[in-house]
Amino acid sequence: MASMIFAVANQKGGVGKTTLTLNLAGAVCDQYLRNKKDGDEEFRVLVIDADPQNTSMRSAGVAKVELPFSVISLAGRVDMGREIQKLAAGYDVVFIDCPPAKEGRATERAMRVADFVLIPLDASAADLWSTAGMLEEFPNLAGEIDPNKAAIVFNKTNKRLKSFGTTKKVLTTASPFRILQTVIPQREIYRTCMATGTTVFTIKGERRAREAQEEIHAVLEEALQVMHRLEEPSNAA
Repeated sequence: MASMIFAVANQKGGVGKTTLTLNLAGAVCDQYLRNKKDGDEEFRVLVIDADPQNTSMRSAGVAKVELPFSVISLAGRVDMGREIQKLAAGYDVVFIDCPPAKEGRATERAMRVADFVLIPLDASAADLWSTAGMLEEFPNLAGEIDPNKAAIVFNKTNKRLKSFGTTKKVLTTASPFRILQTVIPQREIYRTCMATGTTVFTIKGERRAREAQEEIHAVLEEALQVMHRLEEPSNAA
């Protein structure tokens, strides 16, 4: 099976890139385990931490139970794009946790080799401005905007706030990429998972786990639909 490479990127810090990356990796593993049949080959998932802060690595490092996917760091590597492609050859799915900003060109290199870019943001003016900067990068990377190359997902967002409707309306007009219908709210379980080196699929004793699992699976499914052109990309509400 050819590997799929996903980059989770935004210029702004604090939008939940690491949390989303780790939980999407958990969702892919959970999906495989649900559908696994006797005799199926091993399914390998890799998270690449491209952020010098190494938040994905730090979270995985405190895990008391082994995660169902591997986590490594390529932060600071000038040949990051080439290394990602080499590593991807040994995995079925790769997720790249990109750093904030574009310094060091790490995010640019990750986006160049990614099959799909997921751009998380909250409903704030600062997130909107940073996302606009990300969107400006695509023509520089590909020469032409492919609407199936990326999607925007609202993360840590309260849909009842006026700012959500305003931000979504602006993006609907300005973005060539689909805005996912799934909105991930601010949940304490995501913070707990980060602090304990778990995902919403491996954490125990949390009553909100099922809701969080459904949210992450929905984001993954929508992203795959856009990536594989299963639906006509649309920013309609």
